[in-house]
Amino acid sequence: MRHIRGRLILTVALTLMSVLLLLPTMVGEKNLPEWWKSVLPSKRLSLGLDLKGGVHLVFEVESDKAVEVELKHIADNVRRGLEDEGAVVDRVEASPGQPDRHDDDRVRVHLASADGRPTLEALVKKNKGWGLTVDSGASTDTEVVLSPDPKVLDRRRDEAIEQAIEVIRNRIDQYGVGEPTIQRQGEERVLVQLAGVENPAEAKALIQNTALLEFKLIDSKAESDLKEVLAGLKFGDLTEENAKRDAEAKVESALGAKLPVGSAWLFEVKRDKITRKIVQAYPRIVRKETLLSGAYLSDARVDFGQLHNPQVALRFDAEGAKRFADITGEHTREFLAIVLDNTIYSAPVIRQRISGGNAVIEGGFDSREAHNLAIVLRAGSLPAPLVLLEERTVGPELGQKSVQDGKIATLVSTAAVMLFMMIYYRRGGMLANVALMLNLMYLMAGLAAFRATLTLPGIAGIALTLAMDVDANIIILERIREELRAGKTPRSAMEAGYDRAFSAIFDSKLTTLIAGLILYQFGTGPVRGFAVTLSLGLVIGMFTALVFTRMVYDYVFATRRVTTLSV
Repeated sequence: MRHIRGRLILTVALTLMSVLLLLPTMVGEKNLPEWWKSVLPSKRLSLGLDLKGGVHLVFEVESDKAVEVELKHIADNVRRGLEDEGAVVDRVEASPGQPDRHDDDRVRVHLASADGRPTLEALVKKNKGWGLTVDSGASTDTEVVLSPDPKVLDRRRDEAIEQAIEVIRNRIDQYGVGEPTIQRQGEERVLVQLAGVENPAEAKALIQNTALLEFKLIDSKAESDLKEVLAGLKFGDLTEENAKRDAEAKVESALGAKLPVGSAWLFEVKRDKITRKIVQAYPRIVRKETLLSGAYLSDARVDFGQLHNPQVALRFDAEGAKRFADITGEHTREFLAIVLDNTIYSAPVIRQRISGGNAVIEGGFDSREAHNLAIVLRAGSLPAPLVLLEERTVGPELGQKSVQDGKIATLVSTAAVMLFMMIYYRRGGMLANVALMLNLMYLMAGLAAFRATLTLPGIAGIALTLAMDVDANIIILERIREELRAGKTPRSAMEAGYDRAFSAIFDSKLTTLIAGLILYQFGTGPVRGFAVTLSLGLVIGMFTALVFTRMVYDYVFATRRVTTLSV
């Protein structure tokens, strides 16, 4: 009885655990008491897009923009390297070429005198990681053209795609969507499927928000010189793309040729204190140089100001905190623009050196906007903008119908199989039916425990694994029948039946499990859903067919005298 007791305890423990895991799905999360949610599992089984409804999105990553950023980064490294070597530099410009034409990509270095060229050439040779070569044919003594290695830019393009997928995944995870599908399609496309999303527009905005955070200085002298021009360039809400395009054209026409070298204009927005809507947008003149970027952020949280207005509190890492302290110390009494995706959210005056690595974005947000902004800043900025190519909304009606049809098909097929087993194998068939029900319960509980998503292909995997579980029990019962016909006693026939059926059952389930694991490793989306339920069901089927039913037979033979077996 001792060996029976261990299997009985394991079966009872698994059954009790399965009930606890499936109870939130059966009664609903809202109907569970609060103490349950703090102690026991409270998340219901997740349904996929094809069952629950949701949104299907396909984005294209504008990887050429990532190449532009990489060129600017290289240009910034060149400028800093020259300054560290003592060379006088007028400016360093990044000149990105046409998409997929790296021969046009250039970094142009404008030196104050020809004496700086040997220093530049030595610096380029020293820093081979930049992947730069001097284009002697296009260069002069004071204007040196540097050509980047095409392989470096191609690698940056590919990295931008992978980084975009990771950033999207981090944002969606923090947004709270369970089991999203996020995968690469082709060269520059990303597929995103979000099941059960109630606000698709908000989800799209969260994904597409580049969240490129930069700190730049306001060019106060240029603003003073162009004060009258700037006074006539004020606009209302620029949410509509046409309105924004028209406003940009007007500003560019009025300011473009008048801006000093090294400066540019950006819109600053003001919001209504009550409605939080943008009520005014006007251009500000900033220095092109980015003093600090969001790459040094370690955290971003929603906070509340003195008037209890939502704001986003930023914390920099050690390197960022040092740079921020140096910037605020060197530029006291100047205006520091906090720029997010080329829009100025605020431009406070620097009154003193700010140490500690903390800053605040005050943009007139409401709580939800501040929350979403904090999410995208924590998850990191996208390396390149995303263009929405395809959008499909899957209504829950289709999912409900699929679930209902699946329930009917499962009930009818299961009832037919169980009826056949009871008629053909009698009590042995009844025990196999109990094992089948345990298999189904353990499988659904396993999906809930691993937070897997149930999809239509997953339901197909459940149907297949149940069929294989029935098949395993049939093999055992047929082997027992053969041993009984050979004249063995009921106990000997039972033991021989399990021993001789084991190898056939184990081999068939192992080979199918290998196929399931390969499908999971290399498959995507629906294929993975099928592989998860199939693989999990195979492992559970081995337990219910070989351990549970054997335990019941052993208990019967240990507690009573058996002269016949009903198989």
